[in-house]
Amino acid sequence: MTVIDGTGKFLALGLTDAHIHFSQDGGYYTRPDAIDLRKFVSLDEEIAITKNTMQDKLRRCS
Repeated sequence: MTVIDGTGKFLALGLTDAHIHFSQDGGYYTRPDAIDLRKFVSLDEEIAITKNTMQDKLRRCS
């Protein structure tokens, strides 16, 4: 086990990625910068998925 002396320091857990983008769901189908798969799932379909799963996302991110 490694012990780190944090005397006089602050520890903030979970701040690796402290924000999310609801306008782009992060799915493979709407990330043409990684690989463009929009011909399989359109942006409109991805937006609908985002809206339909918003409550679950907010619950997990709060």
